[in-house]
Amino acid sequence: MPRYIHLIIILLSFFAATAKGAQASYSLSEYERWAKLSTDSLMNRGRKYLLSGEKPDSALICYTIITSRYKSGEASRHELYQYAKALNNMGFLFAGHYLDYEKAYAYLTQSLKLSRDKGFSDNLPYVYLNLAAVYENRKSVFGINDPKHDALKNMRLAFKSATKEKEWNVAYTCFTNLLNMAADDNTLHSIQGEIKIFKSIAHRHPTPMGKFATELLVYEEAYDKGEYGNALYHALQMKTLAANIPDIGMECELSARWKVAKALAGMGDFKTAETTYEHIADFIREKDLDNEMVNLYEAYKELYQQMGDQEKAQQYDYLYLKEKDNLFHRSNVEKMERSHFVSEINNVNEQMEQLNAKRRNLWITLVVVILFCVVIVAALVFIIRGFFRQRTYIKILYEKNLALAKAEKPKEKKAATLDEDRINELCDKIDRALLDNSLICSPDFSLQQLAEHIGSNYKYVSQVINERYQTNFRLLVNEARVKEACRRLGDPEHYGNLTIEAISTGLGFKSRSNFAVTFKKITGLSPSDFQKMAKE
Repeated sequence: MPRYIHLIIILLSFFAATAKGAQASYSLSEYERWAKLSTDSLMNRGRKYLLSGEKPDSALICYTIITSRYKSGEASRHELYQYAKALNNMGFLFAGHYLDYEKAYAYLTQSLKLSRDKGFSDNLPYVYLNLAAVYENRKSVFGINDPKHDALKNMRLAFKSATKEKEWNVAYTCFTNLLNMAADDNTLHSIQGEIKIFKSIAHRHPTPMGKFATELLVYEEAYDKGEYGNALYHALQMKTLAANIPDIGMECELSARWKVAKALAGMGDFKTAETTYEHIADFIREKDLDNEMVNLYEAYKELYQQMGDQEKAQQYDYLYLKEKDNLFHRSNVEKMERSHFVSEINNVNEQMEQLNAKRRNLWITLVVVILFCVVIVAALVFIIRGFFRQRTYIKILYEKNLALAKAEKPKEKKAATLDEDRINELCDKIDRALLDNSLICSPDFSLQQLAEHIGSNYKYVSQVINERYQTNFRLLVNEARVKEACRRLGDPEHYGNLTIEAISTGLGFKSRSNFAVTFKKITGLSPSDFQKMAKE
């Protein structure tokens, strides 16, 4: 059951940069404008986009431009160094964001070869770390286990190279992953060399991540000996230390919670372990860590097997397999959705290379201009035809969402396992609360406030929303807000004098951009398109 703490190229957690939805297409002229930037400027721009976690596509453009410059090998050492880092970052993007492990592997191995050949030793820890993450996720998510692509081997190399470069936080993170990997495979004895190295550096170069890794080591050694009480103590220490770890503190806290539950189960305190898993479930939902649900179901299955409750074990085994299948499906869908944009960037890059070559000759340049004009004309024809189709589609969506906004029918609810009378009572109260604009339109409206408003318990309300409404609190409230938005946007007589920003603020959204994204995700239309249709 792999539960690792991943460190990406710029000290974010692996898969953290999970911006949803494709960015707008980039024109040749826009790409050309970016191509005029220096390699250093492009690297800084790409890093900024990765750190934001919202513009991976923009980062990909930056790195694509960089990598296209040095295919001939004619570059200074500094430029080749940046090239090696760009290849590594592209490998991360294709693995962590586009879920294309074949392309990720290709870019990472190129970066590895160049870094070795040119002596770019400070780039090696990140390349090895990303390679290990690729191999492990291929194995855990997709069931691909190639002995030649050993995640543990690459994590060892990442730890070794990070230690050599004195990149202590990188080294400690790699060591943490090594411990988890070895513990999951019951091969703690196989990393005794790395343990010895870690102990020799941890006390000389203390960091919050180093302290966390130290507690994890003591935990795993105690657990391996069957000293579950001692292991529990150090797991709780890990949980406390996680709050002080920058960038990956949330991942560290989740890892500590898993260890607490595992130690409790080892002690035979199955009831408390079960409660701990319930808290982990709440944590996963609160932090929107949907991909962790597969690990949660597997943990439940193992717990009930230890308890001898085969019926529940089989139940969670089914949920585990189902969630794993869903994760695989979502990964494929995400990959398909992103493949078009990646193809587009590659096409634009190819056009740039062709354009640079053709500029050497006036006649060839003239041919390029003519071809470009033909493309523009074809695009205009395509856009004009698509415009009318889009208008029809927008109108259909507008009428559909306007009807939904005017309807007062509550959502269909699934049957719950709790007491039906109590559940139905809570559902009725929740439905009435969602119709109260003074509540849902408050920007600080929370699950706790909802529970207090309807006179119930936070946990009960959360459970009812999850089981009966098949969603979470945030999405449920946003749906109610969007429904009210449709009503207001569709009523020009009373709200026509208000801007979209004013309407979004009045509905409790913290920014116009957040409102626009949420509105389009639920209705399929932008707020401005919806408003335009209402005024026609």
